[in-house]
Amino acid sequence: MLKVHFAYDLEKDVENFLRGTQSINNKAPTKLQRLYIEKHGTIYDSEIVRKFIETYIKENHIDLSSLVAAMEQDWRPIEENFFSKSEKLFGTQCQVVSITAYLSTNSRCTYNIQDNYFFVFLNAKSPNAYIMHEILHFYTSYAFHDELAGQGLDEKQYNDIKESLTELL
Repeated sequence: MLKVHFAYDLEKDVENFLRGTQSINNKAPTKLQRLYIEKHGTIYDSEIVRKFIETYIKENHIDLSSLVAAMEQDWRPIEENFFSKSEKLFGTQCQVVSITAYLSTNSRCTYNIQDNYFFVFLNAKSPNAYIMHEILHFYTSYAFHDELAGQGLDEKQYNDIKESLTELL
């Protein structure tokens, strides 16, 4: 059965922050982006973002190891049931044996289906909801992306379908 592995990686956090600035679903800056803009403007340089995030973590006394452990502990009791129900709902199995959930300082979370990872906001009130939301994007891709693209749906239309399916949660 599929397993979610939890981790924190600064480079991945930078990636999520930068990709989040290009969101097509929500153009408004997140709280963390607004803090960045106040200090550095709207030029998103990866080295500046890296230092900004490192400072943010240090100044806010964020214990990343504890957050990773807590998120994993909360997820494990529902993991198997969630994957079982998702496979039935979508009529397909997840095409990988593990997916990595990287914690992120940014509340806008992106994902990468090709490389089997997604992001979860480290201060999420309901992290399991974030996790399920992102994993549903994987199932939607496995079950429908190629077929819908073959029927002529463009990426915006596919995005609308993909996001609307998360309402099932």
